[in-house]
Amino acid sequence: MLRALIFDVGGTLETEAAFHPGAAALVRELLRREGIAVEESAWHAALVVALERRAPDIVRAAIWSLADREAPVAHSVWARFVEGVHRRALTPSLPGLVDLLASLQASGYRLGALDDSPSTLTARIDALGLDGLFDAVVSGVAINLAKPDPRLWLALCAQLAVEPPDCLMVGDRFDLDLAPARRLGMRTLLLRLGPAAALDARDWTEMPDATADDADELAEAIDRLAAR
Repeated sequence: MLRALIFDVGGTLETEAAFHPGAAALVRELLRREGIAVEESAWHAALVVALERRAPDIVRAAIWSLADREAPVAHSVWARFVEGVHRRALTPSLPGLVDLLASLQASGYRLGALDDSPSTLTARIDALGLDGLFDAVVSGVAINLAKPDPRLWLALCAQLAVEPPDCLMVGDRFDLDLAPARRLGMRTLLLRLGPAAALDARDWTEMPDATADDADELAEAIDRLAAR
C-alpha cells in the first residue's frame, strides 16, 4: 500500500542551481575574480561533462574543472556561488507543483523531502512556496550523510512513521535518487527535468516504475502506482 511520497529537492522540486537565472554569469564573475576567464560556452560544457560523469554536485564538479583543480580556488568559488544563488528567488521546477502537492496531502499521503544540503532545507522549501506541504524534511548535511547513502531515506521514513516499501521516491537522477530508494524496496518515479533528463539508467536495477515530464503526468503516474 502506498502511504508516503518522498521528493528530492534540488532538480526535482526546485530548478537545478546550475540553471537558475543568472547562474552562468555569476559563476563566471566569481572565477574572473580569481583570475580565471571563462566563456559561457565553457561553463555549459563543463556542466555536461559533470553530468556524464554522474558527479554528485554538478556545479561543484564543473567549477573544480574550470579552476584547473586548484582546491582552494574551487571551494571559494563554489561556496560563494551557492550563497549567491540561494539569496535569489528560488523557482519551483514544475508549473502546478504547489496544487499537486496540496492535493496529495489532502488525499492522505504522507509527504517527505530530502537532499544533501543546506542544513536549512526546510527554509529553502518554504521559499519555493511549498511551506506546510511536507510532513518531514531531512537534510543530509544536518545529519552528516550524503546521497546516495540509504540512511538518509531511512531517517526520513522514521520521521514519516512509514516503512520503505510503503513509499514512492520521486527524483530527477537515477544514481542519486532512484537507485538507493529501490535498494530499500521503494517504488520509484523519474521526473524528467533539466539536463539530467538526457542521462540513461546505468543498468536495469535503476529503471523507475514510472516516468513523468510535468505535473499532470506526475499525478497520473502516482495514481497508477497507488492502484497496484
